[in-house]
Amino acid sequence: YHPTVGTLPGKEIDFVAERNGNRLYIQVAYSIDDPHTREREYAPLLEILPAYEKWVVTLDDFAPTPPAGILRIPAWELQKHLRAKT
Repeated sequence: YHPTVGTLPGKEIDFVAERNGNRLYIQVAYSIDDPHTREREYAPLLEILPAYEKWVVTLDDFAPTPPAGILRIPAWELQKHLRAKT
């Protein structure tokens, strides 16, 4: 993947990873247990077209169900998800 930082007006996306014409948007947070943090992390991803994959990576063992089109991934499973994309 070729990673960059994404920006939207007043918002930032932690990583935009591109490979072979595919794009993956990734937000990273220690925890999204707090509703304000959850909103901050999900908000930029909700503005991205539905055709693109969007992930939120956290250290939470459990987190509320993310909005449609966003996958919440525990950090210790990130490598498994990235390998599945190859």
